[in-house]
Amino acid sequence: MNSKRFRYAYEIDLEADSTPNKVLDLVGENKKVLELGCGPGHMSKVLTKHLGCQVRGIEIDPEAAKAARDFCRDVTVCNLDETDLRRLFKNGQFDVIIAADILEHLKTPERTLVQCKHLLRQDGYLVISIPNASHVGIVANLMSAQFPYSDIGLLDRTHLRFFTGPSFRSLLRETGYLIDKWLTHKVPVEHTEFKRVFHSLPGPIRKYLIKSPDGLVYQFIIKAQPAPNHESDSLAVRLDKEVEQQIKERDLWLENSYFKGLSCDRLNKKEHTSLFMRLFQLLIKKK
Repeated sequence: MNSKRFRYAYEIDLEADSTPNKVLDLVGENKKVLELGCGPGHMSKVLTKHLGCQVRGIEIDPEAAKAARDFCRDVTVCNLDETDLRRLFKNGQFDVIIAADILEHLKTPERTLVQCKHLLRQDGYLVISIPNASHVGIVANLMSAQFPYSDIGLLDRTHLRFFTGPSFRSLLRETGYLIDKWLTHKVPVEHTEFKRVFHSLPGPIRKYLIKSPDGLVYQFIIKAQPAPNHESDSLAVRLDKEVEQQIKERDLWLENSYFKGLSCDRLNKKEHTSLFMRLFQLLIKKK
């Protein structure tokens, strides 16, 4: 690969438990692939050399695109927010379209998702990885009145859109996709950029946050297919119900552990907010 250092360049360890490897596993072998935001070709290289895929790329950085051409059939330099993919490629041309950590950089990812449906073959599918905005590290920063953008990571300063599991499933549903696989890549807080701020919180609050659904999920990895008309996404519905149940269990744990004797069911929204604030004042005193 080109020796120039690119912002998002990295070598993929094929033995690691990582998001790139989960993406590659979902792509499979001998596929015609369109990789959105291919960068300098770190993933294209594996797709071509190890999985026997034919890869075409889209990349906004001309220098990165130049490096990626060593591993791709061709790379088009363009901005996905300003490009109509249907003008660049034929309908039904690809087995797989990869959007690995790219949709969060777009102003209108829904526009790109809709366009991708036309480029997929009848049995084609999308493979996506997306950062999780509900990771406990981000929540800990918000509780500390911080939102520290950085060069890389969940709060990469070039991220324009932020998603939780339910909100991204909603986006897929609205743009006409059914979820076939929903995987996660979990990272303990100790191994993230949020370690310090998380451990600055009182112990009971840390316990509460850890019990949140998807609290330790760093990225979601998804395989999705264009949905036949009016077909409901049973997997998305089940996952959303699981989140609702986990929230109930978390809040019940909180009530039983630190606020016994109060029935929250009879409180209105304003009273819930007041109770929540009083509760965390109590937790801080118990630190």
